[in-house]
Amino acid sequence: MRYNGFELVELRFYEPRVIQSVETRLQSISNAFDEFYADTLFSLSNFAAQESTASYFEKTASSSAVKARTDSLGLLRETIPGLEVRLVESDGKHIHFSTFASDILKREGSITAYKPYQDASDIAYDELSASNSAKLHFVSKAGMLVFSIPLKHEGLGLSGTLMCFVPVEDFSQYLVSKGIITINQYGVLVAPDALADGRNSGIVFGFPSVGQSLVAQQVVEAWSGSKQNVTQIVVKESDGEKLTLITQDSSSYVLTGWVCNESDFVFSRYERMLLLVCLFIVLYLFVFFLFNLKHESEAVIKKRLQKFGNEVLRKYQKRAWSEVSRELEGRRQNSYDEIKKSLGKIALKNEDKLRFYFDRCWSEILLTLSGGSVQTSQSLAPTVTPLASKPLVPAKATQPEAV
Repeated sequence: MRYNGFELVELRFYEPRVIQSVETRLQSISNAFDEFYADTLFSLSNFAAQESTASYFEKTASSSAVKARTDSLGLLRETIPGLEVRLVESDGKHIHFSTFASDILKREGSITAYKPYQDASDIAYDELSASNSAKLHFVSKAGMLVFSIPLKHEGLGLSGTLMCFVPVEDFSQYLVSKGIITINQYGVLVAPDALADGRNSGIVFGFPSVGQSLVAQQVVEAWSGSKQNVTQIVVKESDGEKLTLITQDSSSYVLTGWVCNESDFVFSRYERMLLLVCLFIVLYLFVFFLFNLKHESEAVIKKRLQKFGNEVLRKYQKRAWSEVSRELEGRRQNSYDEIKKSLGKIALKNEDKLRFYFDRCWSEILLTLSGGSVQTSQSLAPTVTPLASKPLVPAKATQPEAV
């Protein structure tokens, strides 16, 4: 259940970012599967194309052929660690070679007899057979990717299907080696039937530790429908916990998905605390900025008037007061207008303060030049110190921006 104070932020900002992050990872997984499929099929096809591999059809193969095919298979299983192989004749009955120990009926010396195919597998041969080109199937029950490759023995006139079973864990390890997922993450093969192709089948990550069969069933139902990118799943066995399935269908061979918990879309306790701290800091800085801006404007006004007062004193302090008084009398308003114009927006926003400090500055100028003999109408501070002994207008210690 979401906290009301964070719900809007989670829904509008956090949740879309989580979904986008998962979709980006699924895109990488889809691309990686296409690469994994191409690399695996290339290795398996090379093995099937070797002359020694066709010798599995022979009841008694030459020692050189046996050695060559054994070495080739060993190298292949080093490349594909979980690989299992089964060669079935096109009649769908005879197994000529298998790495599954359960397929062996009996072994006498170098000769191995295998069970009939229908006794060794519950999947019909026709569903896994390949006559012209390689095919990819998904066996969800066993968690296997099945590469079916046609194989022929020209000399004996026999043909069949080389069924190569690759566990989905091999693909997970491939993703770990690419740095796409971590070692504790793994994919689960999900398909609508015991055997399926890639149209409604795929590999799903993020499965919960309990209720996997129910989740897999709902994933299949979601994929059998409109295949929306984001689908909500409710797991009844987990007290109504809501899960979200995110799907990516960019791969040419398989769907990929990620199951996210409801908690993945909400802030953790520490994230909430961090967000509150950041919010407090932002508000504090905003209020401080507004307060400082107000005083900064006042400091700029005082600084400008102080400069104006010093300029007037330097110009008139050596002249007779009788001459200066007449000249200053007509200059007051013009001086105010010039200062107001030079301050720009600051003057417009603080006109009352500008008028107050200008009148005060003007009065101090007159008092200084007249030697204190002039009485002004402007209300001054209780004690007025001549300009010679202190600045015209008190200024803040901080330096304001240039105007």
